[in-house]
Amino acid sequence: MPVCNTRVFTILLALLTFTSSLHAVQILEPEPDERHWAFGLSSQIIDDTAIFYNDFRLYSYDLNTGNRNFHFVNNEYNTDGFVRVASHNNYTIATNSFDSNTIPTATIFNTHTGEVIKSLTPEIAPLFSTGGYALDVHNTTAIRGNYNDDEFGEGAGAAYIMDFSDPNNITEFKITPSDATQKTGFGRAVAIKDHYAVVSTKYSEVYIYNFADPDNIIETKINNTILTGGWFGRDIDISGDTAIVAAPHISGELGGVGLFDITTGDQIDELLLLSDSWEFGNNVAIHGNYALVTGPNDSLGRSTVQLIDLSTKTLLHTFNTEAGRIFHDFTLSDEHILLSSALNPHFALLDDDSKTFHYRLSEIIPEPTSLALLSLSSLVLLTRKRSN
Repeated sequence: MPVCNTRVFTILLALLTFTSSLHAVQILEPEPDERHWAFGLSSQIIDDTAIFYNDFRLYSYDLNTGNRNFHFVNNEYNTDGFVRVASHNNYTIATNSFDSNTIPTATIFNTHTGEVIKSLTPEIAPLFSTGGYALDVHNTTAIRGNYNDDEFGEGAGAAYIMDFSDPNNITEFKITPSDATQKTGFGRAVAIKDHYAVVSTKYSEVYIYNFADPDNIIETKINNTILTGGWFGRDIDISGDTAIVAAPHISGELGGVGLFDITTGDQIDELLLLSDSWEFGNNVAIHGNYALVTGPNDSLGRSTVQLIDLSTKTLLHTFNTEAGRIFHDFTLSDEHILLSSALNPHFALLDDDSKTFHYRLSEIIPEPTSLALLSLSSLVLLTRKRSN
């Protein structure tokens, strides 16, 4: 019978970090008459362009100049009212909010021009036209999570996958877990890459789906006894074949992050990053070997985001907000890092503005000669060694 031994190493001198220095930062803000706490939510980076959500509106910004390119508009149905956005390469998808006086719709835009490629009304794409929830897109395939779907019981949830490679012949299908039950909230977070989708529930379950053949979808449920039990799957992102899965509130004040191979469901290198702060891992983003993770609040109670080199398990930099503000979204690419910061919503009014801080990754990662050691007792590395 296999025996599983878990060894925990607190990374004190083993964890390398770089000496702090001032980094050039570009601050992107809404226009004076557009101040809103949600500026920068659902930030997307395509080359040197950023797509920002702000007060139900959608904008394109030039990251080289900081200037606004254009405002995404769908005049056919609803000019604004967007609640979720996802972008990849040439396509940006936005879902709108609606009430009895508006038509529910999602819109496919050209990322670079803002041109409307297709409006998805309930008659065209009913599965993508019910208000938003989690959303992701890769090339011409999109996924939306709806944790309120009731097919398998109240609040059981579902995810919907759409192929819009031919805008005039859109195909779509629905995914539900094989062990679906009511009030599990499947669709809490979603991510998609090629023909793989990763979907979480509200209550610490994460599934990977291979939908290369929509008539024979292969489901793999991630079972990880260390991470499950808290908010495993609160946030998900994919880069290459790697999914990064957030797991705050694992146990008491413990938070964590796991890396998994989307083609197998296996934990990568059997590596987990854990912290003795429940905030750690609230949100995650990954690109190549680098990840952004919500870090523990600092000694002044300020929100932090940590930049981690996953290949060397190195903490490269910790970003801090101003006093009274929190990081509520972030993303990164080959060259850019975007951190959206707002006033703490517990104290802020809806018209309080937020800011998005733009850094260049190449300026954050210094030369190896600036290496220094950091004693960081709050971050631990868990490895598993299996023997027969």
